[in-house]
Amino acid sequence: MAVALSCMVPSVAFASPCPDSAAAITDATPCIDDDHQFPWGQHERHIGHRDRLIVAMSAPRSIVAIDPVDGRTVATLALPAATDGTASPRAPVLAASADRARIAVADPASRTILLVDAATMVPLARHAFADTPADLALSADGREVWVAWRDRPNISIHDGATLRETGMLAVDGGVAHLRFAPDGGSVLACSADGTPARTIDRATHRTVARIDQRGAGCSAAAYAPDGRHGWIALADGHGVVVADTDAPDGAARLVRQPGSVRAIAFEDNALGTIADLCGTAGTVAIDTRSLATVRHARPGPPCRRLWPAGNGVRLYLLPAGERSQVARVDPLLRRDGADLTLPGQAGDVLYLPRVPDARGRNALAGRMAAR
Repeated sequence: MAVALSCMVPSVAFASPCPDSAAAITDATPCIDDDHQFPWGQHERHIGHRDRLIVAMSAPRSIVAIDPVDGRTVATLALPAATDGTASPRAPVLAASADRARIAVADPASRTILLVDAATMVPLARHAFADTPADLALSADGREVWVAWRDRPNISIHDGATLRETGMLAVDGGVAHLRFAPDGGSVLACSADGTPARTIDRATHRTVARIDQRGAGCSAAAYAPDGRHGWIALADGHGVVVADTDAPDGAARLVRQPGSVRAIAFEDNALGTIADLCGTAGTVAIDTRSLATVRHARPGPPCRRLWPAGNGVRLYLLPAGERSQVARVDPLLRRDGADLTLPGQAGDVLYLPRVPDARGRNALAGRMAAR
């Protein structure tokens, strides 16, 4: 079932060197087509027609690919029917391969995981479970998908092409979030019930470090770009634990924050690497070296997700009554342009720059394999 997205955006016209049709724009075209509307301002030329917002909708149940330049729906995938008696209130969870060609989806309501083509939303593989998956992570090379559950003490490992189960790991308790390290060599598994989080070596499946979550569950998690530090937001609202993922005891430090943190993302600027946190008390930026606050909470509604879009620009997923909005914020934390308004509740969102089309995918895969 196709889903139409509405976009509350102003019309903006300016001289453009782009081709007459958006379809003629390629990965090498550094411009925006002036025949379209621009929700986030004409000066942001780094946002292009090959970029994609991938939105997991909990109502209506679907995965939607959006062109961020004009808010146009590019492709839609209807999710499988909810399993009788298990219509989970948790929304689908998304993960993307490093080459941005594939998306992995964990759908709690249908108890399934899916592998989807990022450009076309065509499903490539599907695997059903007897239990409800809580989260999943896709390895950087796309060869493995790790799946976790809140209500059972293990993690299953699946083939990245077929989703066939290839292994099972035992852990101390339920797992709320899984994150691969940037180099794909280890996985951060954060607890749903307050038992210690752990870093797991991908090749040996050995636990490298245990991280004290102070008896609280995990509401968000992220691997820092250095690949050595895990950031774990505590579900009790007491702050974020920052831990050394190579140290056996985790060497954890607590960064106290007001409210509950719902999302963590990282950006590089003149100050170094900055961690952006968003949640019920707004957003805040933390220096990853000193753990000092460098930008205070941004006013506005609570934030559910955030992700960098390049040049310091951040995009935020915000609640809007029975709908959701995607807000664009410039490096000075000032709103710029109108929000993208979605026709329902979005549970998870990915921002994928330069998604390869069918013609360019083989060349990109070859470059990734040669690294």
